[in-house]
Amino acid sequence: MSIRLYQLEGCPYCKKVMELLDAKGLAYEKIDVPPEREKREELFELSGQRLVPVLIDQEEEGGEGIERIISDSEEILAYLNERY
Repeated sequence: MSIRLYQLEGCPYCKKVMELLDAKGLAYEKIDVPPEREKREELFELSGQRLVPVLIDQEEEGGEGIERIISDSEEILAYLNERY
């Protein structure tokens, strides 16, 4: 399992997601995005948008890698509460 969180310092929505990840004791990689939306190319390529937070949850299921990309803070919180 590998969790990555694309976030922007000072973003209250990102903070809520990080607080839940920490409360659940989940290890994750925090990836800071540039403040300028037009410079968020990697984020756009992954999720199709330039807004944060975006959570990428990679896991192995039956020998196959599955990658879930969730791009709304409320959806991320619901996913984390349901999955973990």
